[in-house]
Amino acid sequence: MKDQLGLYAETLGAYMEGKLPKGEMSLMDKVVKEDCQISSILNEVRSTKVNWNDDIRSDYPEFDKQFSLPPVPETTTDKKPSIGIAGLAPNE
Repeated sequence: MKDQLGLYAETLGAYMEGKLPKGEMSLMDKVVKEDCQISSILNEVRSTKVNWNDDIRSDYPEFDKQFSLPPVPETTTDKKPSIGIAGLAPNE
C-alpha cells in the first residue's frame, strides 16, 4: 500500500477509539491482522504513556513565537482519489 499511515491515519484513530461503523471496524480488524506494519504502529501508540499535564511551553517558553506551520501549497489534479470503505485505497 502506498503511504499507508498518511492514507488512513484518521481512520486508524477512529478505529482505536472504536468510533467506526461496525462494518468498517471489521474491515480494520482484518487490515490490522494482515498488515504487520500497521499492527506495529497501533501497538506502539497503545503502549506509549502520555502525561497530559506536560506543556511544551514549559520546555520552550518562546514556542508560540518560534513555531509556525509551513505553508501548504495548493495543488490541483484532474484525477479523483480512489478511496473505498474506511478510507482505504483499493489495491491497484
